[in-house]
Amino acid sequence: AEHCFRNFSASTGVIESPGFPDKYPHNLECSFIIISPPQTEVTLTFQTFDLENDPLLMGEGECKYDWLDVWDGLPQ
Repeated sequence: AEHCFRNFSASTGVIESPGFPDKYPHNLECSFIIISPPQTEVTLTFQTFDLENDPLLMGEGECKYDWLDVWDGLPQ
């Protein structure tokens, strides 16, 4: 999806999955980078966040279908 890989550098912004509020396409992997000056606090506020249920998982564990990773810097 064309809006699935973006960099953000403004002091505020909105990140939405492609097609929101409709469901996004299957097997979609998005990457959004928030660029801020060093020592700047970045706050993420979620208005809506929905994960697909995995009926085969009996307890808590890793999400098989949907997840969110947040890193402070590069994922090294």
